[in-house]
Amino acid sequence: MNKVKLVKNLSVVIAVLLVMAVAGYFVLTVDHETDRGGTVKVASLIPVEPTKVEKEAESYADSKPEVEALEEKDSTADKDSVVKEMSSEIGEKTPAVSNSRPAPAENIKPEPVTEEKKAPVALDASAASVDHKPESKPVESVTEAPAAQPAAIEAPAVKVEEPQLSTAPVSFNWIGSANYVFRMEVKISNNGSETAKNVNVSVPLLENSSPYQTTRLKSVNFNIVSSSGRVSTFNLDEITPGETKTIIADFDINVRSFSINSSNETLAKARKIYEQYAGPGHCRDLSLIFINKCREQGITAREVIGFARTHRGAMTSGSLQGCRHSWAEINIEGFGWIPVDLAFQYFGAFPHTSHIVESYSDQLVKVNYTGGSLSASWSNTVM
Repeated sequence: MNKVKLVKNLSVVIAVLLVMAVAGYFVLTVDHETDRGGTVKVASLIPVEPTKVEKEAESYADSKPEVEALEEKDSTADKDSVVKEMSSEIGEKTPAVSNSRPAPAENIKPEPVTEEKKAPVALDASAASVDHKPESKPVESVTEAPAAQPAAIEAPAVKVEEPQLSTAPVSFNWIGSANYVFRMEVKISNNGSETAKNVNVSVPLLENSSPYQTTRLKSVNFNIVSSSGRVSTFNLDEITPGETKTIIADFDINVRSFSINSSNETLAKARKIYEQYAGPGHCRDLSLIFINKCREQGITAREVIGFARTHRGAMTSGSLQGCRHSWAEINIEGFGWIPVDLAFQYFGAFPHTSHIVESYSDQLVKVNYTGGSLSASWSNTVM
């Protein structure tokens, strides 16, 4: 009996031990919950080594702020290289120009300079050196528009009767002449806080190819370093803040009064156009209309820019502000150029020494320099 009871007790103990062993096995081997897919959630906590692409993306993200900063710095440098200037057209922003010849100059913004530029005129190496990167700043003047108009008079305008058509060659009948001293002044001022260096000013001088005017450069107060056509370049070296330098060029000119002594088919065609448009009006508008109509008829014609007083008489001394004038010339084969002024109603004749030729193409003053901020003005006077 006791033996049977002992066996039963041992069986129970063994069964309990087996149950405990099995339970311990499960506890030790599976102590993490699994999801429906069977993926062990703890695996998501294990650090994952980033791929090569992810590493490169992370590296770019870290370096991007530095790249943007460099780009912004370069952009600022570009802005600093833009010219702070005038105009004027004495360019482009543009310097303000107060002058008697040019209209208020439009401020010209010189183009941004990305590399060192040399002045158009060869200069001494020492003169070209500057503390900062040089910027070539062209400054262009806006010329005064032709505005001289003949004064209104009760008596009819002076006219010269046109000769009858003739087979004789056309020629001038010279009436008289007068000598004048013509002065041109170009003022260059530094309105900035820095010294302007390597200042080179290109100035269109008076024409010397008119059939009724001879021109000779008498004197200049700065050396001419180069010339091209009627444009001469002057070297002003440096202009300090607040300083103004003035180029003065004096000319001896001889002006002749005249009329033509005969006519031909070309002149007859031009006169018909002249009679259609001559009279009151803006001198340049009248000249350009006449020139265009002549060209339509196969007549060679060009515009003349110059100066004339409004009193229909010989040129007098004094400032020429407000006296800039425009008229036309037609070309007669085998003879040359003959003037036609529709505003003054002169065809093939100037009865007075009243008109001074400046040019056959309007050109501007140009200034090149480094540093500073320059403006320019232009005036003309008969001495």
